[in-house]
Amino acid sequence: MGGLFSGLHIGYSGLNSSQVGINTTGHNISNAETDGYTRQRVVIETAEPIGNVSPGAVGNGARVQEIVRIHDEFVYKRMVDADQKKEKSDFMRQTMEEVSTFFPEIDNVGIKNDLSNYFDAWTAVAQNPNDSSQKVALGQSTTTLTNNMQDVRLRLTNLQDSINGQMVTAVDDINRMGSQISKLNASIREIESTGRDNANDLRDRRDQLEHSLAKLVDVNVSKYPLRGDANISTAIAESDSIEYHLNIAGQSFVDGVTFHPLKAENGDNPRAFYLVNFESQDGSLNDITPHLRQGKIGGMLDLRGSTIDKSTGNPTSGILQETINKLDAFAVGLIESTNNIYAKSASSKMISNQLEQKPSTLLPSSSLNITAGSFDVVMYNGNAKEVGRRTINIAGSTSMENVVAQMNNSGVGSDDNSDNNGNNDIDDLFSASFLNGTFQIDPKAGIEEQGYTIAITNDTTNFAGSTGINGFFDGKDAKSIKIRSQFIDDPTTIKSFGRPEDGDNEVANDMLELQFQKMDFPVDQTRTNETLYGYFDVISSDVATKTDDIQTRNDTFTAQSNSIQLEYESVSKVNVDEELVNLIKYQTHYGAAAKVISTIDQMMQTLLGLKQ
Repeated sequence: MGGLFSGLHIGYSGLNSSQVGINTTGHNISNAETDGYTRQRVVIETAEPIGNVSPGAVGNGARVQEIVRIHDEFVYKRMVDADQKKEKSDFMRQTMEEVSTFFPEIDNVGIKNDLSNYFDAWTAVAQNPNDSSQKVALGQSTTTLTNNMQDVRLRLTNLQDSINGQMVTAVDDINRMGSQISKLNASIREIESTGRDNANDLRDRRDQLEHSLAKLVDVNVSKYPLRGDANISTAIAESDSIEYHLNIAGQSFVDGVTFHPLKAENGDNPRAFYLVNFESQDGSLNDITPHLRQGKIGGMLDLRGSTIDKSTGNPTSGILQETINKLDAFAVGLIESTNNIYAKSASSKMISNQLEQKPSTLLPSSSLNITAGSFDVVMYNGNAKEVGRRTINIAGSTSMENVVAQMNNSGVGSDDNSDNNGNNDIDDLFSASFLNGTFQIDPKAGIEEQGYTIAITNDTTNFAGSTGINGFFDGKDAKSIKIRSQFIDDPTTIKSFGRPEDGDNEVANDMLELQFQKMDFPVDQTRTNETLYGYFDVISSDVATKTDDIQTRNDTFTAQSNSIQLEYESVSKVNVDEELVNLIKYQTHYGAAAKVISTIDQMMQTLLGLKQ
């Protein structure tokens, strides 16, 4: 049966369990504001009684069974999922709000306002075709418009490049956390392998890393089966296994104590845009970029684009690239429609932009925006009288070689002025050529001094607009659009006329009509038929709509995250008031257990006194 020494042990067990409770409560209070810390509880049970005694089993005090953390894996998983969506929408919202500032059309500033000023300048030239000051003003308005278009596009591409750089940092951060998780798994396995101890603080650190990792990229974690213990708390749903598997895009990133890093590679595209790869055991790289849809990286890829065209280096998707493509289409529409009109202005010679075109390439199937149809080449004499007209036909089988041949044809049917004179046709006075990517129509020797000029009219093919021959604009997109250098050097040389006649303002009037004409703006495989103003409204409203949608979704995800965060904190966060109550409780227990020991000590003193 239990004796006095057994009573001392019982008192000691009470002191020990109370001491562990006080230490655990102090640990909770110390970490009340520590991110990711989960409150802990001491589980105390009765020690195994002393058996085989009369009148029955005698109590043997208390013992600390374990120290558990109050963690609900289900609530935690919901919190992680909510924060993953919130992190993505936070990044997208911040970026799109910046993009919106690139299109401040609501304040009557920006590209649309510049476009209006540009057409106003053409109006002034049309009204005063011989006034050089109006042409100088037109040159300045045009330069302002093109500079702002270039600036907006540059800011969009700079934003892409910035996101691209941030992706590398994010991948490095992911790898760092993956390595730390694998090391923590090793420590957790070592501590918990005996089955007696819980690595509570290490599990907290792992959960915190897992939570931070999920904010960057979509992860899938397997750490089941789960166990609960309603005797301690109905909120406990904790992993009962030391096995741990973390996957990213279906690839094993952390498998227990083994870590497989991701690699950001950018060596195979001109713009050095990074793709995220998973390295297999055989060393081969598997591109997982298109499968990364959540977290901050998911937001980055939704904005920058997840797939890259290796030939151009540009993303084939992404909100920013879609905006750039539309801005380029707007620039192409402005460039080609303007150049198509300006080709009507008679000139002593005509020269195209530098074209990436082979002489034998069929025009309708080339990179040039040329369609089947025809255009007229018109020749004027020194008195501004039309003295020749030749129709150039473009069909599906027409190449630049064919266009040159039609221009230089001197055979049957080439009587351009119907005077039955074979020596004064267009091919007799002018010569066409296509060399080194440049299409030219040049006067033959001695002709320029006679005042002959040439122009292109009635163009249903967009040949003049696409090639830029005798054009007003240079460039092929919003990045390169600019007024021709000769007009920068001397804007008074801008022509308002079609026929080279004093006071003629045909070209200027056609430019004014351009702002009201609908045209096709091709983007990828689709075409939008709109006016210049209308299509720019499509671009700016698309940015505004996407920004508004992202803001709305972000508000929703933020509310969800805050709600689940409160639920999680109600389960796992330290409540200082509750801990102070526990501290008082354990202090009282400790004092009572000490009283038991002092009582036993007095009994022993009494017993020893009997001997005297």
